[in-house]
Amino acid sequence: MLMISSISTGQTYTFTFDGQIRSYDVHLPPGYNESTSYPLVLELHGSSITPALTKEYTRMDHVADTANFIVVYPCGVGLQWNNGYGSSSTADDVGFISALIDTMNRNFSIDTNRIYATGGSAGGFMCYRLACEIPWRFAAIASVAGLMANSVRLNCQNDCAMPILHIHGTSDINVPYAGTPGFVSVDSTMKIWIAKDNCPTSPVVTNIPDTNLTDSSHVIKYYYGTGTNGNEVILYKVIFGSHSYPGGDTIVSISHTNMDMIASVETWNFFKNHTRQCQFTGITENSNTLSIECFPNPATNTITISANTNNATLIVYNMQGQQMKQIQIKESIAEINISSWAKGIYFAKIFTKKGIDVKKFIKE
Repeated sequence: MLMISSISTGQTYTFTFDGQIRSYDVHLPPGYNESTSYPLVLELHGSSITPALTKEYTRMDHVADTANFIVVYPCGVGLQWNNGYGSSSTADDVGFISALIDTMNRNFSIDTNRIYATGGSAGGFMCYRLACEIPWRFAAIASVAGLMANSVRLNCQNDCAMPILHIHGTSDINVPYAGTPGFVSVDSTMKIWIAKDNCPTSPVVTNIPDTNLTDSSHVIKYYYGTGTNGNEVILYKVIFGSHSYPGGDTIVSISHTNMDMIASVETWNFFKNHTRQCQFTGITENSNTLSIECFPNPATNTITISANTNNATLIVYNMQGQQMKQIQIKESIAEINISSWAKGIYFAKIFTKKGIDVKKFIKE
């Protein structure tokens, strides 16, 4: 059940996921009407930064009020994201975000073909993990000062194209532009997605007007487009830019903040041109150390799932990639009541730190 408490802008909601109470703030545009389907933007906070503070420095609510979309600000466990780099969190944040999208869709009027993820720093890292692991949930992502962790890059095996916007300062000392042993560089990140999106490798280069002469930086835009299905890759390279959110509140900036552009405005200007292209066609991850079986298959009322482990997480998805059920397998076997589910194909995914296995079953 959703729990609601009023805050200064929007409302805070909670639900239990994976045994933990997870919270998220929702901002609805003025005149919200359930008869209208709204785009949804997920704004992911940086490390140790609250959703409330994220609202303040990104000012995404102001853009939403003008452009008429919904913003949701998820909260990571301990204000951290399990994004593949620099976090002690072991939470299943990919599963949480997927469940959050389903929850938003049940409780608000959402256009499921126009769901987007953006975030700064650790939130930007998380956006790239989402783009790799559940690309069928999003139409595009945008990262500010957050790159692809090596572990995410190595496991980014999907063939789905994904429009990408990236904003990064060349003098960022927290997430260096050139990368580190733990994450790839900005240039390498762009190359990965240029290839996935089948975009031109030579960009159109534009100098953004240096309208603020006191911010010690300026911006160059690199436009790689268009690729497959109109997909684009765009880089805003902030020359001498620090680890900050351009055009936002300077309260969380490490050093100076570029004010020649407004990151939240450019993010929405990018998002609004894209609808979801990637379709859920199943999960192909498998390992040699884990195995599961589903029986009976096809099933009508109950599906029994057995595994060669007695401590693992089991998630069931439908053909659209929506999460139907998540449980912990304790005694090598689990029974799930599927009597109320629609007829069709489902995917049972089991995983531990040792590996992953997936099986398909049919609900009759």
